[in-house]
Amino acid sequence: MKENKTISYEIIGAALLSISNITRVDIIRYLQRYSKASFKELRTEFNLNNNTLRFHLRKLQDAYIVSQPKKRGYYMLGELGEVILRTREDLEHKCLPILKKIIEDQ
Repeated sequence: MKENKTISYEIIGAALLSISNITRVDIIRYLQRYSKASFKELRTEFNLNNNTLRFHLRKLQDAYIVSQPKKRGYYMLGELGEVILRTREDLEHKCLPILKKIIEDQ
């Protein structure tokens, strides 16, 4: 059995990787704003086909960011999702001046 520390690193790594995609970030921001959403609501809101939306939701679920408590139920942002979203927004805010300088130097 893996150590808890190793499992924690794997979960955090998967969570960070999952929010490297703007569509997934938009989905979790939507879930943060509205608390929950059905598959149909998300498909309509983001104009995604079923397979694409399933792919993104699976990535978010595998990273413990989004949950679906009941099969065919609503999708909700989990506790880890809230933390990851706040962390991403904080990083984005703090990194903007640095990124601007990097882009200008190229």
